[in-house]
Amino acid sequence: MKKIIIFFPIILLLSSPLSFSAIIHLKNGNTINAEIIQKTDEYIKVEKYGMPITYYFDNIEKISYVREDASEDIFIFYIKKTSEYISKEDFVSARKKLKEYSESNSPRFEIQILLKALNNLDNGIISKKYIYSSFTGIDNMLNKKNTQALENFKAASEMNPDYPLAYYFLGVNYIGLSNYIQAKENFTKAEQIFLKTGTPQAKQEIANFIETIPE
Repeated sequence: MKKIIIFFPIILLLSSPLSFSAIIHLKNGNTINAEIIQKTDEYIKVEKYGMPITYYFDNIEKISYVREDASEDIFIFYIKKTSEYISKEDFVSARKKLKEYSESNSPRFEIQILLKALNNLDNGIISKKYIYSSFTGIDNMLNKKNTQALENFKAASEMNPDYPLAYYFLGVNYIGLSNYIQAKENFTKAEQIFLKTGTPQAKQEIANFIETIPE
């Protein structure tokens, strides 16, 4: 699948009728990978995990656009295929699918932490039930079944309160449910554990979400 990376001044893309995935570079140094679903002269609205999130141009430094030759979002496709393997307890194929994405696409924090979770499964740090519950939650969230996803992530967090994956996706899912207080609380839990376990980039990734949450 071919990709064309296109760099444009923000104002030139406002009237574009095409659907683009984008890497949004914020003025605070953070970046967001997402698909743009709406553009106005004041803001862009992106879709991440099936949820609309708004970013205002006043806070954007530049946008790198990636036009896909296929209509299906590549990232979501890989996550859904990985979830299928997890549901069959085929963890080897699940890991291969995530690595395949990593080798052929731009780095994504979510892929990194999901791969790390599968490695931690091998090391006995987390259980198969934790992996299954987390991936079922991700799949439900991508299918806009946020209430079911909430139960999946809560179940995983209760299985292992000291592992950050479920808290991170609980935060994402709570944004979809417009429960911003719980979103911040779970993002904060995830960030603290990620930093303790040697994942410093979690701070930036979580900040990307938190800054979209209304005060």
